[in-house]
Amino acid sequence: MGSDGGQVREEVDSIMSLQSSKPHVVIITVPAPGHIFPSIALGKALARQGVKVTLLSSGCVPEKLRRDVELGEEELDMTLGTVLEDPLQEPEHPMALIPWLSKLPREEMVEHAYNIIQKLSPPPCCFISDTFISWTKMLEEKLGIPRHFLVTMSASSLLFMFAVPLFAKKGILPLEPAAEVELPVPGIGNVPKGDVWEYFLKGGPFQLDQMILCLKGFTESFPTATYLINSTEELEPEAFRALTEPVPFTGEVAKVVSIGPLEQSFAFKGGDGVSFELREAESKCKKLSSEVEEWLDSQPNGSVMYISFGTIFSLQSEQVLELAHGVEASGQRFLWIIRPPNVPHIMLSKQPTKEEISAILPPGTPYHCSLLEMT
Repeated sequence: MGSDGGQVREEVDSIMSLQSSKPHVVIITVPAPGHIFPSIALGKALARQGVKVTLLSSGCVPEKLRRDVELGEEELDMTLGTVLEDPLQEPEHPMALIPWLSKLPREEMVEHAYNIIQKLSPPPCCFISDTFISWTKMLEEKLGIPRHFLVTMSASSLLFMFAVPLFAKKGILPLEPAAEVELPVPGIGNVPKGDVWEYFLKGGPFQLDQMILCLKGFTESFPTATYLINSTEELEPEAFRALTEPVPFTGEVAKVVSIGPLEQSFAFKGGDGVSFELREAESKCKKLSSEVEEWLDSQPNGSVMYISFGTIFSLQSEQVLELAHGVEASGQRFLWIIRPPNVPHIMLSKQPTKEEISAILPPGTPYHCSLLEMT
């Protein structure tokens, strides 16, 4: 935990001493793996400290994942549910992610969440919102309790997101596809267009106004909100140093705490109440992690390139093959977290088998593969 970790722990202890019952925290997340897994890991970390946790997803939740959270051997006081009784299924294509998250009017989502939270016992002392849920500002005002943020990405990403509303106001965003510009982001430096998320390119498939609406909630929450970042100062010293300064364009200092990395393995702990498939997946995940760590430890410092495109985007088969040929020809050591090509779904029902991966990689490419069933 970062330099503010002791202060946050003192605040938690203070809240617990003032309440006759254990404190209750609500976490509101989105169902994409890169968001819901860190949210579960954070929820379990809080529950282990004696906090009651209610985790709500804005979309669908795989039943096996729900059982793992609620029936694990730790017997934590934590539940996983959805804001809607009939949650929306994931979109057919990741380009529809933002429209999917805002499928229902913001006011309607607020009303659904408010009705659930009002019935919780004991009443929550605060709630933690995912970065990309635009309506939690309205929910905060309606509930009258503090709202904080879980930033599932890096500290550098948070610095960029802090700057987006001003770039949009000045007309710098969205960027023209042909424009050769760099965005001056405090704490990061000049960000070339090639590194800018596709959300911010003009004519792109994403809804820029929805993204701006989400990110405006960041600056509107100064200085009351705490930003819990899924990273650590050792990994991003310059970014965390920049976050101790007033955020440009606002004059306010964000209250930032590093709580990462919140690994998926922290979220999954097998037990009698966990399905065989999840216990088997956990065992394979631990074995894979051990193999990868051993290989990394045997490489020279700073010699391995990490390749990952996240949980939203899926490359085409031709792109996977071309990338594989490229890194192989370069002679560069690399660790590649690969998703099956041509599969646009965000929450995959099943990870690819070794045979399926082998069919799209050049012959002789070394790799490891694990299965995790999430239906």
